[in-house]
Amino acid sequence: MRTPWIYLLFILLAVACRREDAVRPVEVTLRVTVSKSEDPPEDLLTDINLLVFNAEGQLEERRYVRARDPASRESFRLRLLGGSQLTLVACANLGRAVQATTLAQLAEERLYLAYPDAYSQGMPLCGMLTTELSPGQQSLTLPLTRMMARVGITLDRTRLDGDVSLKIQSVRVGDSPRSVSLLGPSYARNAQDVFDPGFGKSWGDADALNREARPGVSEELFLYLLENCPEDGAGIRSYIELKAEYASPRFRTQAGSYVTYRFYPGEALCRGKSYHFILRPEGTALPEPSWSVDYAE
Repeated sequence: MRTPWIYLLFILLAVACRREDAVRPVEVTLRVTVSKSEDPPEDLLTDINLLVFNAEGQLEERRYVRARDPASRESFRLRLLGGSQLTLVACANLGRAVQATTLAQLAEERLYLAYPDAYSQGMPLCGMLTTELSPGQQSLTLPLTRMMARVGITLDRTRLDGDVSLKIQSVRVGDSPRSVSLLGPSYARNAQDVFDPGFGKSWGDADALNREARPGVSEELFLYLLENCPEDGAGIRSYIELKAEYASPRFRTQAGSYVTYRFYPGEALCRGKSYHFILRPEGTALPEPSWSVDYAE
């Protein structure tokens, strides 16, 4: 009568041994892909959440660390189970530990900013990798993507009348999202979910549009906003607003007053993407239809 129990115990031990053999140390390296921009820094890491979910979407392991130094990579040594689907998620610069215990809960989590440029400690970044470890595999690379869109603007003055002067005083994002889904896609859901104005640059910080990279064409200026990538026309669209000192033989702005120009950069401004626009005022640059906007890859 004891033999079946002994046999069953042997089977359980064998299964446990096979499972233990399948668990192996794996080095997970985070990689941040940065674009060429001076501010804000896109590779600054101040805190990192790393979560591992099993095939059922249940949390298997959670790590939360404060990065010691600004860096574009960070490595973790984990013990992961081979032969089964795993989903690894890393989020950086959230300023807090993620509390989700399932992948479904994580998909519902959002990051809220107190103000449009509240990321002096690093841009919010996130990455997800679903994989199954191959035999002998001992390393994984998990790319991180900024949860923000980057908008580059260049001002082409070559079509302005020779007696027209246009000096940019400020550039800002209007209706910039206040919050973003950690996993995305995400968009500004209503009027209470946007900053207006949003991230912007003024005076000396906006002077890239007043300096020439080549005759008549300015340097490029960059703005950032949390992902605003709606589907089917949902949500609130973001726009770009420029204020400028203007002078021509007929009109001149008074001290402290500016001409204002706005344009919509598109229906969707998605995380990790860079959008480049060339603005071309023509003739007197008045009224607004005398401006054209070209999207440049």
